[in-house]
Amino acid sequence: MLIGGQEFQTTCPAVCPGKLDPAGQGSICHRCPILNCIPDSSGFILLAAEDYRPDWAKEWRRWFDSGMIGYPYLPIVIN
Repeated sequence: MLIGGQEFQTTCPAVCPGKLDPAGQGSICHRCPILNCIPDSSGFILLAAEDYRPDWAKEWRRWFDSGMIGYPYLPIVIN
C-alpha cells in the first residue's frame, strides 16, 4: 500500500521490535504508517494514507528495509 509516497505491506512485520514495547501513546507503534493508515478488521483507519507525513514514511521505509534496528528517526518539526 502506498503511504506518504512509500510502499508498505498491509500487515505489521512479524519480527517488528515495536511489538515488545509497552502499549501506549508513546510507543513506536503509534507512529507507524502500517498501524495508522491500514484499515483494521472493522475498516477503521486513524489517518488517510495520503495524509501521512512523507518524511516519516521515507524514514519508516528505510528503518524496515535496514532490519528494524533501534528506532526510526522521526523529527517533530518539518524543515
